[in-house]
Amino acid sequence: MRARSLLFVGPSSTGRRLIAEWYASYLNCENRDAPCGHCSSCQRFPSDHPDFLVIAPGETTSGGRLKRKREIRIGQLVSRTGEDNQPLSHWLEQRPLFKHKVGVIDQAETLTLSAANAFLKMLEEPPSYTSIILIAPSPQAILPTLASRCTVVRFGTVDTDLYRDLAPHPDLRLGRIGKLETARQDLDNFRELQHQVHDFVLGLSKDLAISLEAAETLQKAWDNTEESRSADLLRDELRGLPAVLYAQAEDALARFEEALSAYVSAELAVSALTLELRSLFRSAGYKAG
Repeated sequence: MRARSLLFVGPSSTGRRLIAEWYASYLNCENRDAPCGHCSSCQRFPSDHPDFLVIAPGETTSGGRLKRKREIRIGQLVSRTGEDNQPLSHWLEQRPLFKHKVGVIDQAETLTLSAANAFLKMLEEPPSYTSIILIAPSPQAILPTLASRCTVVRFGTVDTDLYRDLAPHPDLRLGRIGKLETARQDLDNFRELQHQVHDFVLGLSKDLAISLEAAETLQKAWDNTEESRSADLLRDELRGLPAVLYAQAEDALARFEEALSAYVSAELAVSALTLELRSLFRSAGYKAG
């Protein structure tokens, strides 16, 4: 008997979302060698399939600003009076257009208490033609009442030999295949960002004008790139620092990310980070490169 409520747990970027997409493709494939990748169902995955829906916390406010606290709220899961959106529960109750509806709650650890409690009934008794997949870091990261209603599938870091062409990507050693796959799909921009991060760190030991010029270039790239990817690359570039200096640089980078989450302008935040790192380098007598 196929489990209809699943909980995918493990570190971020280890393929949990990719496997959820694959599983949905498998359940809906029109051929025996599922998922075949060629039938009318497979060709619509993942973004255009009528029987596959992903719910995740909103990243921006109604005004377009980055949210400081990301949450999956009750209106995304169950119907509420006065709201016109189609929540996940209502979507799951509708018959599939192909074979099987698959609803995914990504970052389930961000569910509000009211949203989690409101969704318990659906999670415990989903319609026979549906599957529900929750994605979280661990069973302990979500309410016990949610975890107990799911079959747990554990994910871990994976062999990344197929991605050696992306070296020195920081996620190669961490086995985070999700971020590697994203980087491969946008390889030119990834390589450019790598160069900009490298130039930024080299510039910290040079004249202030050179440092600020490299910082400005990085800031523009930062604005157009997933922030976590830029931060990961910068952390990786700084890993060669002496241990004490690296710890201080990591603290500076953490303060920088907090400033961004508090809506400080990226230009101001990058400039402050640059000056702080330059000060650390000078105090330690360290020269990059």
